[in-house]
Amino acid sequence: MKRCSVLVWSSCIMLMAGACTQRATQEECEEACNRLSTLHKEARAQQNTQAVDEELGQVQKKLEELADQQTEALETLNQELEDKLANADSEQEKTSLQNEYAQKKEAKSKEFEAQIKVLTEQKDRMQKAAEEAKAAEQEESAAREQKELHECVTVCVETNTKKTIARCRAAAKDLETYKNCKQL
Repeated sequence: MKRCSVLVWSSCIMLMAGACTQRATQEECEEACNRLSTLHKEARAQQNTQAVDEELGQVQKKLEELADQQTEALETLNQELEDKLANADSEQEKTSLQNEYAQKKEAKSKEFEAQIKVLTEQKDRMQKAAEEAKAAEQEESAAREQKELHECVTVCVETNTKKTIARCRAAAKDLETYKNCKQL
């Protein structure tokens, strides 16, 4: 009988202690949810930036490779010209070789310039598309964030979230820390 009464009393005390636990206020829930919204926004921005930077980096690498190839091709032509000039007998032959190789260099330069121009235009279009996508994302995200914020606050208040959890979430530095606040 004593065990039963001790068990009943301890159960009552635990229930009262649970009922007395401080719950987060509307303002604390709003602060925690605002932090979550900010963390989500930062994560999305970082993902978008990384993807665009990666694509632009690939195009930039191709541009650099083309410039290196152009330099190498022109150096090869210059070396060929020097070799032929060393074996040329007359001034007329040397002048003829110089004119011939000047035309070859010009043609090779134009070939590479066309490829470089195409890649540069592609890079510019990608940058412009990224800026437009970012602007559209910002417009779209404003409405979505407001809805998510309202839902978050409602859930926080209705589920009687503890003050300590709300404070932990409001102070979270990243999404992982925010998620770990549930374990308090």
